[in-house]
Amino acid sequence: MANLHQRPDRVLFVEDEVIIRLDIAIALQEAGFQVIEADTPDGALPLLDAGKQPDVLLTDVRAPGKLDGLMLARMVRDRLAKVSVIIVSADASMEPAAGQLGKFMRKPYHVRRILEPVKEVAVHR
Repeated sequence: MANLHQRPDRVLFVEDEVIIRLDIAIALQEAGFQVIEADTPDGALPLLDAGKQPDVLLTDVRAPGKLDGLMLARMVRDRLAKVSVIIVSADASMEPAAGQLGKFMRKPYHVRRILEPVKEVAVHR
């Protein structure tokens, strides 16, 4: 995480399930992260276009819309090479593709299980 003289690490969190998104976003904020929320990968693009550059992208693979989390991760990596990526899915078959872009985590979300990887990639970016 950022030191006292820098802004907190910014996490772009993309999750279409509202309750899950709120729970994880609150936990991330309480851990000292600045959180930018989007309900879909399609919804994340305008945030990026508006200059909201994350340090960490935390995205679910499956979501409504044209883009999925893997496509979003590729686009973010193309635009912002230093962004750390964590891709989450209940589908273990997504791990090889996700692993090429960043870290893969299996659903279901557990607050403690998600905070540690986010902290880890934020420190090592």
